[in-house]
Amino acid sequence: MIKEMIVGVVAVASTVGGSYLGRHLNQVPVHGGGKSEPEPVKHMKLEPISVPILRGGKLDGYVIARIAYAAPVKDADKQKDELEIFVNAATFRTFYADPAFDFAALTPVETQQLAGRIVKNANAQIGRETIKEVIIEGLNYMTPDEVRKIEHR
Repeated sequence: MIKEMIVGVVAVASTVGGSYLGRHLNQVPVHGGGKSEPEPVKHMKLEPISVPILRGGKLDGYVIARIAYAAPVKDADKQKDELEIFVNAATFRTFYADPAFDFAALTPVETQQLAGRIVKNANAQIGRETIKEVIIEGLNYMTPDEVRKIEHR
């Protein structure tokens, strides 16, 4: 009878110990060689931005853009205002000075390339890879005549 009780206690202990170890070994992160979790990001919308388009010394029109961007949560919470300034400046510079994007030609614009250039320009200004993504929510082009019509309403 004592043998049966010892076998029973060993069986229960091994079952409980195996369950405990099985549960906790799956939760322990493996260091080295394993993929790290992607850093959580926060998406933030900017106020619409209007950029004048000058070609050949004359005003061709305005690009009005609605932009959102993604940055790591730790940076987005601490440096929100600074990041908005950098993204707005990079957006303005990309639209204003980049001859690869001719908005006045009224041809489709590769928004993915445009967003990539804004990310690259913003991160270059910041000095590190802080901006993870730029999302172009809206992109409109207006001629000076269209703007005057809106102003006179």
